[in-house]
Amino acid sequence: MSDILFIKTSSLGDVINQAYVHKNLPGIVILALVTAVIFMIKAMATYGQALTLARIGNRIVADNQRRMFAKLLQHNIGFFADRHSSEFMARLTTGAAAASQVLNLLITSIGRDLLSLIGLAAVMAVQDPVMSLLSIVVVPPAMLILRKMIRRIKTIAFHQFTGSTHILETLQETLQGMRTLKAFTLEDGMRTRFDKHVAEVEKESNKWARIAYRSGPLMEALGGFAIAGALVYGGFRVIETGATPGQFFSFLAAFMLAYEPAKRLARLNIDLNSGLVGVRVLFDVIDHPPTEQPDEDKPPLTLSAAHVEFAKVQFAYRPGEKVIRNLSFVAEPGSVTALVGPSGGGKSTILNLILRFYEIDAGVIAIDGQDIAAV
Repeated sequence: MSDILFIKTSSLGDVINQAYVHKNLPGIVILALVTAVIFMIKAMATYGQALTLARIGNRIVADNQRRMFAKLLQHNIGFFADRHSSEFMARLTTGAAAASQVLNLLITSIGRDLLSLIGLAAVMAVQDPVMSLLSIVVVPPAMLILRKMIRRIKTIAFHQFTGSTHILETLQETLQGMRTLKAFTLEDGMRTRFDKHVAEVEKESNKWARIAYRSGPLMEALGGFAIAGALVYGGFRVIETGATPGQFFSFLAAFMLAYEPAKRLARLNIDLNSGLVGVRVLFDVIDHPPTEQPDEDKPPLTLSAAHVEFAKVQFAYRPGEKVIRNLSFVAEPGSVTALVGPSGGGKSTILNLILRFYEIDAGVIAIDGQDIAAV
């Protein structure tokens, strides 16, 4: 792409010189045909690039969704207890898509914008080294301002994701509990809750737009000053020093073409940090250590009489808040053992521990003499 831009801008200078200096019509025709061929090559390359990036992006989305789902199956019930299912839905969709978006940004920026900018800068340097140096004086102030924007963008993007998760959570609860909602006339309460979350996301999105789109006016203003300086200096050279018009127009065309990739590269950090928030929320799950240890290498539980025993079992849902302390009892086979007590007394917890939905902190739960943690 950078080679094509180099040829295009150089050809423009040749056309100006052939037309206005040498009065060579056949030379103009040849250059025009070369330009048409270059544009055809560019069109085919653009199509190939877009198709390849789309396929790579789709593969990344699919692979990350598979990885996240596989990792979710490696966690115990406790991992999901304090999380809403909508959170995982948001992480699966938003996070996987964000990973593809970040890759597209990097490839596009490096493979297209950066190389194009380098090629066009080479044209500018060949045509007029002094004017090339003058044209980059706008870069340091632009980078300084963009750095300040990026710090705020990260926080806002995370708040956007959190707010979107709350919207999905409210919607899911409403749809799944529609009968209950209608029976108890809870429409107003759910509407208020939903409207609150939507307003929060709207507020954060407006903040993001207000900060992210500042880079456009910044680059436009700085670019305007640079172009104005180039026009004055280039005109001076043509009028006073006898430089050819083609040389001036070739430099100016390269400068104008370099403006768009430079503007996209200036926005790259903003867009990249917004996308990386989504990638982080995805890999928070993918990189989380499994809470349910693999037991493929353990022997299967062998049932005979189905003798269930709790021996000094201790368990806490959260560290430091024990709900079962030194519990011991035996459920004899062939008889009924009842767990009786008030709500919150631990009956469901005991059944969950027998099913090994959670790992105990101390003691042993045995079935027919076999520690259930070892089978």
